[in-house]
Amino acid sequence: MEPLLLKEAFDVESLSEDVIFTLLTSLKEDSRQNGSSKFRLYIEGKENQAEEKRFIGEEREASESIEQFFMRVSEGKKFGIVINGVQQWSDDISRFAAKVFKPLVERYGYSCASVEATLFMGNYGYTPFGIHVDDPYTHVVHFHLGPAAKSMTLFEPELFHQLNGPEKNCYQPEDLISYGDTYEISAGSMFLLPANYYHVGNTQSFSIGLALSISKNPESAITQFLLYDAVNDNRFAGDVHEVIERLEISQITLAEWMSERLEDHCLRNKSQKGLRYSFIEREVPEFENNTVFLLDPDFSIEFTDNGEKIRVFCRGNKIKLSSENQFIGFLQCLTSQKDTFTIRKLYEYFNGEVNMDTITFLIALFYSFGVIHIRE
Repeated sequence: MEPLLLKEAFDVESLSEDVIFTLLTSLKEDSRQNGSSKFRLYIEGKENQAEEKRFIGEEREASESIEQFFMRVSEGKKFGIVINGVQQWSDDISRFAAKVFKPLVERYGYSCASVEATLFMGNYGYTPFGIHVDDPYTHVVHFHLGPAAKSMTLFEPELFHQLNGPEKNCYQPEDLISYGDTYEISAGSMFLLPANYYHVGNTQSFSIGLALSISKNPESAITQFLLYDAVNDNRFAGDVHEVIERLEISQITLAEWMSERLEDHCLRNKSQKGLRYSFIEREVPEFENNTVFLLDPDFSIEFTDNGEKIRVFCRGNKIKLSSENQFIGFLQCLTSQKDTFTIRKLYEYFNGEVNMDTITFLIALFYSFGVIHIRE
């Protein structure tokens, strides 16, 4: 696959400044709750953790553009912000990423596909981590939001190592730039960066770029990922002899356990359209029994029943319900809704077999995961 630059390939307003500011607000709240910044900050080319809280904690002044905001916060210094997994905090970006890679995700399969969105902001000059290469399973599409243009210089692996020796990074990119192929990426442009190319970006003036990456993970990596789930499985918690005894009593085989984990992995991935990170729960507003709801058009509720527990997945988030006919019937009814619905109509449909409190609780839960919305 060759690099490809397409000018005027998308509408920059689809990822407007309001989208970015909303993302930053969600990121700030998540950082406050979890005690970590969730992003990397570079000032004058060096990573600066000491300034992260100040950058994320600043409030936007009235009518301030995002460029004006960051120019004020950075105090005129060269800076760069890199936010990995931004789809967690932005509903708009998660939908954008899911739609861009929908055909490839379906082609790769939900067991192997993984999509991630990364945001680059600043006037940092060359990418702070120098000329580098991404993992060999990943292709990246850059959507440039501007306002300033950005250049991307690429090197084929053989050429890069001829110039740089065996090292996989070069932190003095200006020494090698003239030997690479440079692409000028303006606002509204889309740039395809295939796997295995060494590359470095350069933006001397303030710009924002959204990099969407898709990976086709090898089956061996999926196996390791599934085995890691044992760390968080209560059946494997405690003294090794207790675990062995517990597994003997449950009579679950390793094959059965792995099959269940693989099913969970695929359903979780399907529920979030291949996006790598689960959507962060949102606040649930007050609503009435006659509030009108509708299902999300992009992200579906996925579930499976093993006779003991119903495992439900909503945009990567997992919940468990007891295997009762009322819950299976409710999920089947809910996910088949083609139009709007209310809690009262669902209650009447089941003729009281599923009580009102249970329906209200589940609707609120699904709303928090972003798979149900209130009709405007």
